[in-house]
Amino acid sequence: MTPIEISAAIQAGKAAFDTIRGLAETVNKSENAADALQTTTAIADLGARVTEMQSAIYQLSHDNDELRRHLAAATDLDNFKKRYRYEESVCWKYDGDRRIDGPFCPNCVDEGKEYRLNPGATMGTYSCVVHKVGFETAEHQRRRADYYPVPRRGGPNSWMA
Repeated sequence: MTPIEISAAIQAGKAAFDTIRGLAETVNKSENAADALQTTTAIADLGARVTEMQSAIYQLSHDNDELRRHLAAATDLDNFKKRYRYEESVCWKYDGDRRIDGPFCPNCVDEGKEYRLNPGATMGTYSCVVHKVGFETAEHQRRRADYYPVPRRGGPNSWMA
């Protein structure tokens, strides 16, 4: 329901309640006591139902507003995440096909926050101060392979021979 529809429903409930009051006053002036009592009881029951209806409309209005806020927040988060790409274990900010900024913590990006990763002591290593986690890019993995080649096993000069 839109706010206008909700307002109209509330006004209709108030008008119905006023009509019920008018009928109750008319019945109270009636000379037949048995009919007046029966009609008054029915009017009171109707008034209680109108009041319940108004309460339900207020609650629905509140729930509707809350759902609209959640939907807007989810849409904002999706639009935020679309600007980032996950590459080499970190997130990079893109403008179309062009990388414009980064690296950013992928955990922070998933939460809708833009926290840049702190560079580590070695090229290609980064850390997030929020989540206390480290990241390595392909650049670091290549450099590590160059500095620490895989040792050969065996051979005439090996301690394993």
